[in-house]
Amino acid sequence: MEFNHMNLYDILDSSGENKLKHWLSPYLNQQELDQFNNELLRFFSKEGISERLSFLNPDVVLGEVETINKKYEDFYNLKLDGKVKLNLYMHIALMIERLMVHNTGKIEVELESAKEKAFFEITKSIFQPIELKYNIKISTYEISLLYELFKQFI
Repeated sequence: MEFNHMNLYDILDSSGENKLKHWLSPYLNQQELDQFNNELLRFFSKEGISERLSFLNPDVVLGEVETINKKYEDFYNLKLDGKVKLNLYMHIALMIERLMVHNTGKIEVELESAKEKAFFEITKSIFQPIELKYNIKISTYEISLLYELFKQFI
């Protein structure tokens, strides 16, 4: 099997991930391939998050965001590609710090559809441990931003 080159960012979308798995499949089993992809995503996420966070520990926040994303994937039975996960990792990590610093929990928006209202309830449940740990409140505005990121998949 010949391997010429691949843009690292392309590895994060499903077609690039499949190509990489195909190239590495003679050397790694499925579990090792999945672990390798998760480590690449974690590396890219940590680098991006580290550059933008002011005071939260990127390792701690990244672990918490991974848990949040996993809960969404499990609840909605999703398999998000690396680019979407990277976007969510960045958004959620920065949202947590933003809420701690600026306390935007008072900004409210009107939830319009039943689907959006259901997402709101699920999100409140998923984020409850984060709200307690960091003493923040996830506003409907923040949830509406998350909904915009997720709505194409749910």
